[in-house]
Amino acid sequence: MLRYFSLLSLFICTAISSLAYGDSCCCMDLCQSLELGVGWRRDSLTWKVKDMRSSYISAVCDSSIDFKDIESYVGYGLAKWVGEEFYIKLYGEYGLSQKGRAEEHFFIDSSILSHDIRVETDHRIKRRSEVYDVDLAFGYPITFCHCRGYFVPMIGCCFHRMHLVVKGPRHSSSSSSSSSFDSSDFTKYDGKWYYNGESVDSSFFYPTSYFDSSDFIVSPSNPFASFQESDPFSRPWESNIEIASALGLSIDRRSDTQRFTFYGPFVAVEAAYALDCKWTLQGEAKANFLNNCHRKRKSWTGVYFVDDYHHRGWAYGFDGMVSCTYMLDTCWYFTGTTQYKWWKAHSKRDEIHWQSVECELGMGYRF
Repeated sequence: MLRYFSLLSLFICTAISSLAYGDSCCCMDLCQSLELGVGWRRDSLTWKVKDMRSSYISAVCDSSIDFKDIESYVGYGLAKWVGEEFYIKLYGEYGLSQKGRAEEHFFIDSSILSHDIRVETDHRIKRRSEVYDVDLAFGYPITFCHCRGYFVPMIGCCFHRMHLVVKGPRHSSSSSSSSSFDSSDFTKYDGKWYYNGESVDSSFFYPTSYFDSSDFIVSPSNPFASFQESDPFSRPWESNIEIASALGLSIDRRSDTQRFTFYGPFVAVEAAYALDCKWTLQGEAKANFLNNCHRKRKSWTGVYFVDDYHHRGWAYGFDGMVSCTYMLDTCWYFTGTTQYKWWKAHSKRDEIHWQSVECELGMGYRF
């Protein structure tokens, strides 16, 4: 992503610099403006979680998900209020994804397993997954070169969210073994579940309120069931199979959702320079510190402490922006922008690395 951002920034700077001529240009005045536009962005995010544990049973799970090539079309709005001693900037963006993939490497081990289970999945990210950003900044404008340029040191707060929906395939079978299964063989007596008169430990998956649902049915070949009806490992597992299928659960087609929210303060510097009466080159560098990252998973693996996993921790990141503006007359202007984001959230067992590159075209009005 950094390579794309560098190439786009270099192209814009070269093109705009070639249009500059002489020293005769109009003074660039700081003023109020409103800008609307559209754009395209590409995101990638890696989420690794280790040692997810259950409070009901001795088990440990690891998960590593790579969200790759998430392409989205976005719309944005930018408003600025400027005075001699103040500068206020409000930016908002909303986008819908068009493509992307999610690859997960899943590992689970427990004392009641004959051996650990490793599952790899590769699913498409559903179209119209959402991305949205909001920035609010306050600064003090400083001009130079007789108002031909300015820079503004700023402080502010930001909010970034990605709501990704991962589409899973439909399964026609609940088990990879050849044993027969009839859900009517399950009975409940005195708060416990039984299969053909034998007790079944369902606490690993969901509490009783979840287990009552027909969405999840424990198969006789389930490796976590307390009975030994059949050997769930009698056949080798395929390289790409569903986690829930590997655990012997019968489910209809489900869509997993993962939500990532970054928010907190930042410090930034914005600068601009008028190349001539028409063209202006702008840039911004932003450092995000003491931010929070809240990640939340709602999936259908069948392991409840994985499916409902959520965590909040510290995050930090760096944003960069380069844009150029062309004045149509004294009020209206066109602008083109490239942006790059690099964020990281890291705790003892949970790590996220997010990168994003974006191109925008907009039209604005100066008051």
